[in-house]
Amino acid sequence: MMRWTKWALLGGLLMVSVPARAQDAATKARAAELNREAAEHARRGEWDVSSALLAQAYRLTRDASLLVNLAATELKAGKAVDALHHLQAYLADPAADPKVKNAVTTQLLPRAMAATGHLTIHFPAGGRLTVDGEAVEVDKGAAVAPVDVMPGDHTIEVSASGSTFREAVAAKAGASMEVQAIPTAAPAAAIAPAPVAPPVAPQGQEPEVQQPTASFWTARHIVPLALLAGGVAAAGTGAGFLLGANSAASQASSCGIGCSTYASLRSTYEQDSGLATGLFIGAGVLAAGAVVTWLAWPGPHRGEKVAGATGATVMPYATPAGAGLYGQF
Repeated sequence: MMRWTKWALLGGLLMVSVPARAQDAATKARAAELNREAAEHARRGEWDVSSALLAQAYRLTRDASLLVNLAATELKAGKAVDALHHLQAYLADPAADPKVKNAVTTQLLPRAMAATGHLTIHFPAGGRLTVDGEAVEVDKGAAVAPVDVMPGDHTIEVSASGSTFREAVAAKAGASMEVQAIPTAAPAAAIAPAPVAPPVAPQGQEPEVQQPTASFWTARHIVPLALLAGGVAAAGTGAGFLLGANSAASQASSCGIGCSTYASLRSTYEQDSGLATGLFIGAGVLAAGAVVTWLAWPGPHRGEKVAGATGATVMPYATPAGAGLYGQF
């Protein structure tokens, strides 16, 4: 009967050592040495080093039991997605020990699931799917892809039939999310009509001034609306950065000052908070500019006599048909 040795339970994590296998003696000895080194680093709380050594040992032997050790250290190192995938690989391995599988199913796997977000992405079959710029491998003809991610903001992009879908999603720890990533073709560019030349009056005759057609889409309306739209976009982007900052702060608080990722989380929080504040200020400036522009922009008065005006008066005008100066004498 195969003999097992076990690591101590470090921080509540299940650790098991490498079982004997019929393989090259030097390779087996090196893997066992790496496993022992990983255990020593784990006892000192050096989880990143421990997981790297175990990954190296697994590449040498492809021993299923190493996946459990590797996943346990990855959970401690804040690499929950990698831990989840290694635990799933262990459960699918025919060589996995039934007793260890039970411990994985009841202890480690629930922790990994609770520390990660789970996306189910629906997209056109044959499309190219990327998450945060990294290609997602899917079966040929598949139209649904399950993707595990760390909590926080992620960018999904799908390219299919010459069109592209791109969307930012906010994943939450332990939560599942359905994403409909269906690309739409870009709208065709509108062709602007050719400008109409103003009529030329006979010599000695004043040109007839045509009363401009009333239209909402004049410069007086377009400019304030553009400023307001910019303010709304800036506010929405600021809200996204604020959510990211709050998420980083929450993770840093849960992790504690002694956590290996605490400094990175605090840096992310400070950077996202600063960006959110700047965007909110910019949104307020743009909104104020929209109000001021709306109130201060002169309305067209072409064709109207100014009450009390004497002598010559010249006023600018702008319409969809053209722009110029209008004078009354």
